[in-house]
Amino acid sequence: MTDIRRFIDACDHPETATLPYRNALAELITHGLLRGLYPGDDLGQPTATKLDMAAIIDYMEDHFSDKLTVAVLARKMGLSPSQFSRRFKQETGSAPMDFFLALRIKKAQKLLHSGSKNMTEIAQDCGFGSTAHFSSTFKKHTMLSPSNYQQLYQKS
Repeated sequence: MTDIRRFIDACDHPETATLPYRNALAELITHGLLRGLYPGDDLGQPTATKLDMAAIIDYMEDHFSDKLTVAVLARKMGLSPSQFSRRFKQETGSAPMDFFLALRIKKAQKLLHSGSKNMTEIAQDCGFGSTAHFSSTFKKHTMLSPSNYQQLYQKS
């Protein structure tokens, strides 16, 4: 805001402000406005906002059974994979694929609670390539096998 005031003062008193000075102020104001419209990182590249992160998390939730990669998610955000990973972790506290895996595990837990599907169907619905991979990943994250988790839930 002070740059704008200086620019107006310089235009009101052209005898004290040279043309290069006014041009420099105009350029400074323009850059400031553009940075406000297009926030960027140190390289001037647009970065994701919190609203964009909400959109990508919604996308992950809607596509938890799909084979998503950091590259695919980054492309949706208009960022490089490394920029996306860094921004995602800053916003959520988790790496993108760790977050995505946690979504899959939560969905599997819900399906196990319902008891409406067998392990193979749950593995496929949650995007795991095989029942063995699903079982080992589930156990790694919950400390229980899917069948033990289901039994424990059904007893309570």
